[in-house]
Amino acid sequence: MAILLFLPVKCNAAGKNVCQTLAESKTYRYNLDQKGKKESIKVSVSKKEHKNGYAITYDLKTTVTVNGKKIYGKTLKGRYSDNNQVKVMVVDTDQKDKQMELLIMEGEIDDGSNGAFWTSDIEHIYYYQYDNGKAKRK
Repeated sequence: MAILLFLPVKCNAAGKNVCQTLAESKTYRYNLDQKGKKESIKVSVSKKEHKNGYAITYDLKTTVTVNGKKIYGKTLKGRYSDNNQVKVMVVDTDQKDKQMELLIMEGEIDDGSNGAFWTSDIEHIYYYQYDNGKAKRK
């Protein structure tokens, strides 16, 4: 297990290394289906804070769109951190199919922004393939 955590993993899409975690509120362009035109991918996050005495919790709403169409939308309620607890990655899990995939991970995620290693307690992983103008959850 320790070896898997510390060794880099090489991802490849159509001869290019691609394994990118997408940032919030930024638009990315990838040719997910490898059929010519690049798709536009965006991750949007809104946060709502709740105070109950000394305790503060957050509702985190995340939406992922491909070419303006929502493929994922979920609100994680009652979280104790205001960090986005949904991570979206563009990867190529199967080089033979000549297309890239989107992985959406939910859970308690520390992306290393506080100086620590990237760690997580992943609750769900959603795997999407994009083909013929539609993203399909597998």
